[in-house]
Order: sequence, then C-alpha cells, then structure tokens
Amino acid sequence: MSEEERRKTVTIRGVDEEIYGKLVATAKSLGKNIGEAATEAFKLFIITVEAASKSIDNAVTKSKKVGNAFMEGVKEEMAITVGNIDELTITKKDLEAAGRKVIFKNVKRLVFTEDVDSNTFNKYVDSIIMCDELVLPSSIPRLSVLSKCRYVKKVSSG
Repeated sequence: MSEEERRKTVTIRGVDEEIYGKLVATAKSLGKNIGEAATEAFKLFIITVEAASKSIDNAVTKSKKVGNAFMEGVKEEMAITVGNIDELTITKKDLEAAGRKVIFKNVKRLVFTEDVDSNTFNKYVDSIIMCDELVLPSSIPRLSVLSKCRYVKKVSSG
C-alpha cells in the first residue's frame, strides 16, 4: 500500500479549538501541513500510552516478585529520556554513566560508537522512538535493536 493510499481525509469530532489552533500554528512554524503534524501527534500519543502500559506491566510483575522491595525496584527501572536533538553520538561510557535505562526519543541521527557492545546496549537502552537515522556498531545484532525501535526510518552500520 503506497503512502498516498494509506492517507485519507478524516473528520474528528470533539477536538478542543484552542489545542487545534496551537497544533495548526506549530505545524506552520515547522513547515508542515496539519495532516503531517496531526499524524506525528497521534504517533506520540500512541507511543506514550504503549510506554505507560509497558511500565505499569513491568512494575506489577516486579512487585509480585519483589513484594516489599517494589518501590526500590521501580526507582531502579525508571528510565532517563533523551530527545529532541538533531544529532547525538553515544559511547559505552555515556551509557554506563547513566546508570539506568535510557529512552532516546525524537533524535534525527543517533549514533552508537563501536565500543558499545550488545550487553551494554541491552542493559542501558530501553527504547529508540522517532529517529530518522540510527547508526549502530556492526557487532550488535540488528533484531535485538529493532525490538526496541518505534518509528525509526533508517538503520545502518557505523
């Protein structure tokens, strides 16, 4: 199905006029049409709901296993969010310094250096969301990476 076939005209009832006006203004300032902006807003809404659901599921599962240590477990599992950046290069040292999971969101070009191995990647990278280009070390298996990706346009080796 082509991009044009996937897109259609829709009418949405009950949209707050003030929010819609802000969406239109933001879209214009970014050089996008309202359809493109609305599609991106819908994607972010879906990603947010999915991430919250995943976090809740993880927390419930952990609470059953850990009982009284639930709150400590949740604190350890809370991820850092890094985003809204044109280009970002991440080293193994950067990930280790974070000390917990990282969510990369809305980074146009995200590069992981060759020193980032599969274990480090899996231990510290929670997810990669809305990235135009993701550059990975050749040593990291692509399927383990792709399972953490949402709306990534291009994946290549560094």
